[in-house]
Amino acid sequence: MMQHKRALVILNPNSGQHSAETSIEEISQSLTEAQIKFEIKQTQSAQDAPAWSKAAKEEGFDLVVAAGGDGTILEVVNGLLKAKSDLPLVVVPLGTGNGLARLLNLPLSIKGALQAGLEGSPVKLDVGYLIHKDLYFLLFAGAGYDADVIKAADREQKNKLGLAAYILELFRQLPKRRNQRLRLELDGAARTFYAHSITVFNASEFTISGLALGPNVDPQDGLLDIVIMNDPSVWGMFKKLLQLSFAQLTAQEIRLKAKHIKVLPQHPLNTHADGEPLGKTPLDIKLVPAALSVYAAAHFFEKSAKAA
Repeated sequence: MMQHKRALVILNPNSGQHSAETSIEEISQSLTEAQIKFEIKQTQSAQDAPAWSKAAKEEGFDLVVAAGGDGTILEVVNGLLKAKSDLPLVVVPLGTGNGLARLLNLPLSIKGALQAGLEGSPVKLDVGYLIHKDLYFLLFAGAGYDADVIKAADREQKNKLGLAAYILELFRQLPKRRNQRLRLELDGAARTFYAHSITVFNASEFTISGLALGPNVDPQDGLLDIVIMNDPSVWGMFKKLLQLSFAQLTAQEIRLKAKHIKVLPQHPLNTHADGEPLGKTPLDIKLVPAALSVYAAAHFFEKSAKAA
């Protein structure tokens, strides 16, 4: 079990299906039971979380708890990494996708996630860094189809439908794919493809209801995994999504690895990182190995041991 004395809790009061008061009550109870002193700060703007996590170590905190959706988690992580802070992170998932929590095998309840984190151990994860945006990401970044889905699934949809908002847009966006000339630079070597979308994974294997989903990407291998989608047909895209979801890409699929990648399409594509829209291409991404210390549930280490 972790031995921390003082935690900074950064809470997005607009995340989750219940009130900020309920979130605060459950977080306070769990940290009090763990005998950890804490301070809770509630975000009011996108600048709050990175500023607070960036200053956390100087202000005497030895642990950061991020409570919110993937966007809030990303803001907290960016503050920690830009401060070159070695403070560990505990994730409390309150969002729609909750990608990092799923990766770490954390329960999706407040008390469950805190208990699993408080009883777990820290793990060092690679992160991706978008050079042109000065932005770190944890799970994946993309240009094309997945970015279109994320952009289309607006806040109103997600509040009303939850994860189903993304599933709905997955099908709505399927017929809109068009291949184009796509130039990639992989560790300095240029390659050209005709494709409509590209996804760059740092970590994306999740467990949902006991079922492992995702393209089986190791967040500790020092490499980015790159999947190129070049079949614009509805059936072809649907098949590729199933293969990605169940980690069943065949040898014929275009899957590459690199430490530094530039995405330069002939025509601009929408982009995103960890489910947050970023505007248009280009993308310029490099891997930063073992950059983030975050608490994972014990089952994460069991999965890692099997993979090794």
